[in-house]
Amino acid sequence: MTMKKNKKIILMIVAAVVVVVVGLCGLFSPYVIESRTFNQVTHEQSVGVCDDYLEKYPNGRYLKDVLIIKIYASKDPQTTINAIDLYLEKLPEDENGELFESYKEYLLSNPDARTIDDYKNYLNSQTK
Repeated sequence: MTMKKNKKIILMIVAAVVVVVVGLCGLFSPYVIESRTFNQVTHEQSVGVCDDYLEKYPNGRYLKDVLIIKIYASKDPQTTINAIDLYLEKLPEDENGELFESYKEYLLSNPDARTIDDYKNYLNSQTK
């Protein structure tokens, strides 16, 4: 009976160790780490955090989302134009390409424009 009890205890310890090791591997997997970095991007929505993500994951799972957030987070025309250029370079065939190309042209022709909200207001004024 004691031998069976010892085997059960050893099996339970081994099972617990396996569960902990598998859990830790999942916790530190590249996918989980990239997801956490992306969550930081969506939470902070700043150019700097977007740049951090893009440096770590230049072709990452959330590339398109991060590039769009970077465009929206840009506060001056040149930073926005650079973000648009990066978007068009990384995703040349994307369906938003024409929109962002148009936004870039707007920024280049309207030096007082600052944000994408200025562009939206401009577009709305053109449709009235």
